[in-house]
Amino acid sequence: MAQITIIADENLIKRVERHYLNEMIESDVFDFSAKTLTCSIHILDNEILFEGEDAYRHASFWDKNIKEETQEETEYVFGVTEGQNDLFGPIVAVACYCNQETIDYIQSLNISLEHLTTKDIVNYTKQLIKHVTYTSTILENSLYNKQDASLSKNAIRSRILNDAFVKMIKACSKVNIPYYMDNYVMKKTHLNYIVKMPTACRKIEVLNDYYHYEGYIAATIIARYLYLNYLAQMQKSLKVKIPRGICKKAIQCAENLADRYGESILNKIIKLNVSAVSINKG
Repeated sequence: MAQITIIADENLIKRVERHYLNEMIESDVFDFSAKTLTCSIHILDNEILFEGEDAYRHASFWDKNIKEETQEETEYVFGVTEGQNDLFGPIVAVACYCNQETIDYIQSLNISLEHLTTKDIVNYTKQLIKHVTYTSTILENSLYNKQDASLSKNAIRSRILNDAFVKMIKACSKVNIPYYMDNYVMKKTHLNYIVKMPTACRKIEVLNDYYHYEGYIAATIIARYLYLNYLAQMQKSLKVKIPRGICKKAIQCAENLADRYGESILNKIIKLNVSAVSINKG
């Protein structure tokens, strides 16, 4: 079992505690303890101990100078989706291929996904796409609304994510490496969602500690960029500022646009089968 200790200042300790807050566990020995599936994190005074099979990856996330003598080449693909929780705009799926060189580069950017501005997303994307191989799929609302009514939001999400994974397999011929996704559904459920698709990426692992992976960070930023770029074009075309999320402002915006352009516009700009949403069409 690997063990790595780093000496940290007060600022870094606070960042680590905030980062692993959801995995925090009780401890009578340490000032702070957390446990993921593959690594335990313990803080005592000014020392942070990473312990477990994935200790190197977690420790090097915070200290890029850490080197592992026996480190093997790392390769994986990480896929994410964006826009599934918004009334307006498409669902975007992005899959990013990572090797050790890519991981080191993403680490060098010191990206934090918390409180990212649109300007941050644009700037990071410009840098990432020069170093990261990625594939994407954009499911526009006109196509989203043609999906089988029996499909859940998560089923649609899994299908578009699978499409991005399949594109990656074709793009880089990487078949025998892990394909990771976050834990919005269990692995068995995801595979059931994609079982009837013409081509299915079945080499999937669902991760609970996904937000520690550099591939997740890169894919999330690129997916947000593609979504926001699409939304900006929609706002320009409709001449209106579009709220994100599923909220009263978003519903009111949809109603106003239906009044202005006619009810048929809704099929193109919003997800009509979003639960708990009722649009007054005049």
